[in-house]
Amino acid sequence: REAIRLGLDQDDPVIRRRLRQKMEFLATAAVYAARPDDATLAAWLARYPGKYGGGARYSFDQLYLGEGDRAKALAAAEKAALATGVDWRAAGQPLAAPAAIDDAGKADIANMFGDDFAAAIGDAKRGDWTGPIASGFGWHLVRVRAVAVSEPPRLADVRQAVENDWRAATRAEREAKAYQALLDGYTIRIARP
Repeated sequence: REAIRLGLDQDDPVIRRRLRQKMEFLATAAVYAARPDDATLAAWLARYPGKYGGGARYSFDQLYLGEGDRAKALAAAEKAALATGVDWRAAGQPLAAPAAIDDAGKADIANMFGDDFAAAIGDAKRGDWTGPIASGFGWHLVRVRAVAVSEPPRLADVRQAVENDWRAATRAEREAKAYQALLDGYTIRIARP
């Protein structure tokens, strides 16, 4: 009380940060106590099956563009050339890694090219050249030829991972709604000099 009487809580960035943290905690506290039922988790698992299973196996082609911003900027021109029927094996730069890879899991791809590259392969549309995608070598264009998906995992086998991901997504969603509700309670005017 004496600190508040003296105004020590005014214009203090540490106090402001702590108050913000407390508001965020209040907005998301219910998520930590919530216990999702099996139907909720099964729906989450059905929505993202590849994330929890033994994993998909990918067959893809990669065209190495090089390193740096210049190589990244070449991606659009290379994609346009490939669309005209140019032999993709003759395009791009030489690289010690194979240009065509068959039946590789995400862990194998990550070992060859890095985690971000492996994640991008999982999100790439089949049959189209996608990119530029960064790897430990530089920039690439990638064409996923085939994806072999293993049997979907059983909820009992991956329950904790599914629940953790559900909880994180629900927390982020509730936090965003709380911010929006707070924002709706204020009129914001930006004064231009």
